[in-house]
Amino acid sequence: MSKANMSLVTLQVELKEGEQEPTPHLDEGEHIDVRVVPVAELYSHLQAFEQLGYTVDARLHHYAAGIEAAKKMFGQGSEKLLDKGGLLGSLLIPNSFTPKVTLHATYPSFGNVVIGSTYAIDQTQDEPTVSFNAPPGQDSKFTVVLADPDAPSRKDPKWAPFRHWVLADVVPGQAAGTTVVTYMGPAPPQGTGPHRYVFLLYAQPWDHTPTLPNAPDDRPSFDVGKFAKDNELDLIGATFFYAEKK
Repeated sequence: MSKANMSLVTLQVELKEGEQEPTPHLDEGEHIDVRVVPVAELYSHLQAFEQLGYTVDARLHHYAAGIEAAKKMFGQGSEKLLDKGGLLGSLLIPNSFTPKVTLHATYPSFGNVVIGSTYAIDQTQDEPTVSFNAPPGQDSKFTVVLADPDAPSRKDPKWAPFRHWVLADVVPGQAAGTTVVTYMGPAPPQGTGPHRYVFLLYAQPWDHTPTLPNAPDDRPSFDVGKFAKDNELDLIGATFFYAEKK
């Protein structure tokens, strides 16, 4: 990558009184292509510039390092909540799992799912939207799975995992992908206690749309591991909520 083709990472920051926005110095014949990158990816972009021999303003580097630290803290926090919810080492998530991205699920009735929170059944009947930032440099589409590992109950999960939704060919920032299994809202049987509803985010090969036999009719006893293996999916994110019919 030559200096003439370098991209300037732009970031809006509050300047102190009297400060001016820095103007990049260009030699004759050089130009800068300006593009905006997701803030969550800023740190990796700055590292790439430094590896190419460019000097990064210390304030911007400090800001980006703080973002990266916050990402790691959130990742560790979500991992602990998944573990607290009994999901690490379950049929859905292996013990070795470490989140690579933050997965957001948003319902029309209340907004973003807060990991580990409880919601009313009627709040989660409409299909949600999902959002996330793809890992830097990852050239792939993504697949989202929603499953219940507590069907018909956590004490007797003989139908688990129950498949509620499979959405493939998801690209961040674009319209919804390919529906493999239509969305079915939570419907835990009365008196079976809180059910965990788990969103799983997988990186999928760019040139392959995951398939499922008997979808969507055969929802119980969903072998998530086999589905991921057969379709070359890599688990990179997860979140969950509770719902219960008392």
